Amino acid sequence: MKVQVVIEKNIDGTYTAVIKNQFKNVGFFGNGTTVEEAMDDLCQSESEARKFDPNLPVLEYENCD
Repeated sequence: MKVQVVIEKNIDGTYTAVIKNQFKNVGFFGNGTTVEEAMDDLCQSESEARKFDPNLPVLEYENCD
């Protein structure tokens, strides 16, 4: 499932990566000092979310293995 990722630059200069899609049982996002770190954190959050909802569809977005 392809999802759109929104990157937000915070007041303190850090970045937050959130997906636009909503899922019934879980939510996740990523934070970092760079866009790349925020995307990596988002990928880790997805992995953690899968523990709570094993039926979460396989997601496709850039920079996430």
